[in-house]
Amino acid sequence: MKGIWIWFWTINLILLMLLTFTYSKRSLIEPFNYLSTKEDITGLIIEFKGENMPWFPRFYLTKEIPVFRFSAEDSDQDLKNKILAGTNKFPNYILFFGGNSLEQRINYFEKLFAVQLVFDRSVDPSLIDKILHTLNPRRNLNLQSNIYKIEKK
Repeated sequence: MKGIWIWFWTINLILLMLLTFTYSKRSLIEPFNYLSTKEDITGLIIEFKGENMPWFPRFYLTKEIPVFRFSAEDSDQDLKNKILAGTNKFPNYILFFGGNSLEQRINYFEKLFAVQLVFDRSVDPSLIDKILHTLNPRRNLNLQSNIYKIEKK
């Protein structure tokens, strides 16, 4: 019985030390932290063409700017109408979540709005996110996030 308790406390203390300093959901949080430092941001488009768009922690932006979601469920015309109907300036940053067919998605967006996208930064999932995804890929999405600046042509 004493050996079981020693094994239990050893494993749990090691896991406690490792997991106390982990940073999960890094690829969802870091883009918003980064964009909160941008002085020129007028709006943001979040593009995710996969199923079940995840919740994005928008409060990390620390700014009140218009944020538009562009998901697989939304039509192109709906997004255009939302953006053009607003009284704000056209959004000047876009976040692409997920790396699947990224180049095609970028080209499609550029043609849809007649803009040019300039790569700014990419954020990969943290180590703990990769481990959790390996253990349970259905519930733990690993999404690489790519930040692009939108420039008018």
